[in-house]
Amino acid sequence: MNQESKPAAMTEEARKERVREVLRAASEPLGSVQIAERIGEAWCMWNGSGFGSAVTPLLRKVGAKKSSGKWALKAAPAEVEPGCLGELGLTPPGVMSHARWERLKAEMAVPQQ
Repeated sequence: MNQESKPAAMTEEARKERVREVLRAASEPLGSVQIAERIGEAWCMWNGSGFGSAVTPLLRKVGAKKSSGKWALKAAPAEVEPGCLGELGLTPPGVMSHARWERLKAEMAVPQQ
């Protein structure tokens, strides 16, 4: 077989993006076989049916959540700022979130002109 005429294999990042697109477009959680059938590409199909075991590792890598055999994307966690009501109750104003502290450290590390 001539390797030049063979199409390039799809990268893992491209496959993960296809899985994310299907999950974003779904109105309800889907099973892995349903996700594979909606993608409909050769890498996730077997004899015309969805091949769920091809997409399951990608679902875990994109951070999808499984409940009752169905997968859905997790909602992005909102960053809790100091003084806001969070999961653990009211955060004292003197306490800073880790993400905010990292942003401030990055800003301070930039050399000033």
